[in-house]
Amino acid sequence: MPNTKYPLFIRYALFFNGFEHFLTSLKVIFTPLIPFLFFSEQKPIEGIFFLFQIYPLGLLAKPLGTLFFQHLEKKQEISFLLKISYLGTGSASMALGIVSFFFPEFLKAGLIFFRFFQSFFSANEITGITKAILDIADTDTKKRINSWISTSSMLGIWFAFCFVLILDQLGQLKISFFVAHALGLFLILGSFHLPKLPEYRSFRKIERPKPTLWATSSIFLLSGFSAFCYSASFLAIPSCFLEKNLLWHQASLVTLDVILVWIFGKTLYFWKKMDLLKGSLSLGVLFPLFWFAFPSLFSGTLTIQLFLIFIGTMFSAPLYPYLYEKSLVENQYSVLSWGYLIGSQLFGSMTPLLILKLQSSFQLEYGVLLITFLLSMITLLFLNFEREEPNEIKKLS
Repeated sequence: MPNTKYPLFIRYALFFNGFEHFLTSLKVIFTPLIPFLFFSEQKPIEGIFFLFQIYPLGLLAKPLGTLFFQHLEKKQEISFLLKISYLGTGSASMALGIVSFFFPEFLKAGLIFFRFFQSFFSANEITGITKAILDIADTDTKKRINSWISTSSMLGIWFAFCFVLILDQLGQLKISFFVAHALGLFLILGSFHLPKLPEYRSFRKIERPKPTLWATSSIFLLSGFSAFCYSASFLAIPSCFLEKNLLWHQASLVTLDVILVWIFGKTLYFWKKMDLLKGSLSLGVLFPLFWFAFPSLFSGTLTIQLFLIFIGTMFSAPLYPYLYEKSLVENQYSVLSWGYLIGSQLFGSMTPLLILKLQSSFQLEYGVLLITFLLSMITLLFLNFEREEPNEIKKLS
């Protein structure tokens, strides 16, 4: 771990960031499985549609959560905001596990209610950790810490898949829903051990320019593309098959995701952030064209998932430090939170529904690639008008 003035805080923050992603990723893991585990009296497709209908609850919950944390941020240091986020996310997760085990007849209501509050409190999930770490890191530390923000998130997701997979191999898949969510208790307890940042107030004394619509739109669109890659590869495509035994497949892909995001994060030592962003988007434009032109060379949804994971990790590795730089303006926390929130929630929540709808008119692979091509093209064109280092950032650095 890099040496900086606040090494203990960074270690704790990265650990809890991974733990929070462990809990929030359970929604993705169990969405294709819940119809088989708890709604066996229904057709699987009916359970899937119910879950996808409540999946966009984050579109309401996370904006409310962002308003809540935005209000707190005016009065409290950001480490306090992270504690509240961990406390709320852990409580909602633990409550959902308890309902699934002791009161399964209320699980549908529990999924709606507790996932709402999990989304509410996790609104500070990645923006808070990004700002907290990069605010206190010196220039040399920032170069080395860039890969760890994304990697800690993916490690939490990876551990969640592996944990559920192990219990599945032991014949306890249904119990794994209860146990995995009940681990929220440890996030609750851990939230009280996050060190404070006594000098945090000094970071707000820097004079910064007013936010522009262009910078905010950039955060919205870039975070949206990252959310699309993740949602399409790990949620939408697996759910279209309605198969119970997806865990080995998914866990293997998440393992690959962790390795790639760490590797691409390390390339930030010698590659510019913009190079990685534009490179992944260029692949997102070119690969679908090759697929459409030479369909005989490609086959299967696994190829699509591997492609989405590759461009998604290449894109996400420099994303958080890049968005942090784009939001170095007045009210940075609000600009970063709202831009990331709207983009990730809109694209992440609507992708599964859109792909399911397209599947009725197109072959699954063609529908996914069509969306990927269009979204990559739009985002790439947008980035081509971007200045890599805006003047206002240069003045502040």
